[in-house]
Amino acid sequence: MVARAGYGNLASLLVLPRVPVCLRPLRPPVTHRHSTSVPPPSRSIEQLSSALQHSAPSDRAALLQERALVHLTYARFDEALADLAQAELEPEFVASSSHAFHRGYALRSLGRHHESIAAMTRAIELDPSNLNARSSRASSHFALQLFEAAIDDYSSAIELATAALPDLASTAATLYNNRGLARAYAAHALSSTLADFSDGIRLAPTNASFLNN
Repeated sequence: MVARAGYGNLASLLVLPRVPVCLRPLRPPVTHRHSTSVPPPSRSIEQLSSALQHSAPSDRAALLQERALVHLTYARFDEALADLAQAELEPEFVASSSHAFHRGYALRSLGRHHESIAAMTRAIELDPSNLNARSSRASSHFALQLFEAAIDDYSSAIELATAALPDLASTAATLYNNRGLARAYAAHALSSTLADFSDGIRLAPTNASFLNN
């Protein structure tokens, strides 16, 4: 069981995904306990940079977003943010939930949680069903010790994930587990904390990490 005293090791409790899913509308799950396998980018940084040099103005925003995704895949978060920012300046740019999510993902990966929360909030405004944005915003709230806000986001994400069972059973299990951790730190009733941990184990009985709480 998680002890309430001390917040020094919070970052180790929620394992963040290494890469986002795509720059199109996101396909859950992207969770905190394990990363999602992503196929290698179809084009390299060099190929995309060359394409940008010869592209029509109408193609630049999409090419910059695609290059940002490659940067994210290789954990080049500052470069990804630069490309996403440049894409927003292009005349053909269209705001989307996935674009805001990837910006928030890069910010969170750099430890800029307040800015990440703002970006994820925008992603949710553009698409309230964006499960990735809700769970990602929850992890930033958790990192900032804003446990009640994290619990709210995990609860919303759980509703979305459980509506898609059994396909998202692993995602729902992780969300239950993480909400249980947040409840433990927020000193919620022991019964509700244990219920979340139990639901996580019920949905993912082979995940040994859930047994360590």
